[in-house]
Amino acid sequence: MDLDICLCTRDPRPGILSLAIQSLARQGVAPGTFQVIVVDNGSTPPLGEELLAPLRAAGHPARLTLEERPGLTAARLHAISLTSAPWMLFIDDDNELDDDFVAVGLEFIRSRDDLGCFGGRLLLPDSVTPPRWAEPLLPWLGIKNAGPEVITGAAERWGPWEPPGAGLWIRRTQLEAYRALLAADARAFELGRRGRDGLASCEDSLMARQSVALGLINAYNPRLALRHHLAPERFRLGYVLRLMRGYGESQALLEAILARKRGEALELPEPYCNTARFLRRLASAFNQARKRSWRWALATTVHQWTTWRALKRNARTCGGE
Repeated sequence: MDLDICLCTRDPRPGILSLAIQSLARQGVAPGTFQVIVVDNGSTPPLGEELLAPLRAAGHPARLTLEERPGLTAARLHAISLTSAPWMLFIDDDNELDDDFVAVGLEFIRSRDDLGCFGGRLLLPDSVTPPRWAEPLLPWLGIKNAGPEVITGAAERWGPWEPPGAGLWIRRTQLEAYRALLAADARAFELGRRGRDGLASCEDSLMARQSVALGLINAYNPRLALRHHLAPERFRLGYVLRLMRGYGESQALLEAILARKRGEALELPEPYCNTARFLRRLASAFNQARKRSWRWALATTVHQWTTWRALKRNARTCGGE
């Protein structure tokens, strides 16, 4: 078995989950190239084995398993513990893969031996039209298109080479490094989302950034593409504001976890050290963003404010002091 594919879900939209499963069954690779693990993270009612029928009919091994501990991190760890292939692909229950997604990914793996983690383009399907004010927020909503060229890199900071959690390919050795970090620092469990109300994030970043210590790279490959069937409620302002607050809290926690792993105290970045100066910059950024949309301005302000407050809680030193 070359690849394990993990799909974690809780109370999915049945029609959209069916699209995700059918897209896996259509993959243009030989039967037995991959197996699929569907982790039901406490759906009501529980999912049934019938959803795996398209996969089994196409000759791909498939298993439905239950993880009762709530949260994406617990569900993914459950799948990791049940699998052993050298690579794992994580997809979400609203992801419809291009028919060559698996073939392109395996070809990319064979083309270079320094990959630790990679992903591709996350596109909106034709059936989803976001309101105009939400278009600048699409990267935070799980839409990514970084252009036509492969991008590679490795750093403990965000870069276009870092893959989102949807459609994320990861080497087994990097998965094990991630699992070891979770065992060493339980705060990492707080980065994974928990149902529809828990909008924590950055679990995928924590996974991807394990490549640095392993001497591996992350990559963006535009030949990999999937359609992300975002639910309509994700374009409501209330949801977006909760999402941006979740990102702010999670980014600060991610920095604290990585600093502890390095054996360092987390420093508050210089732009955040002087409260009055930060607030002036925040007001200026809000006024600039308002020219585009007041909703965009409000969302970015919530994100920056939350990040600042969360970093101040977690940081021990300021600007290298």
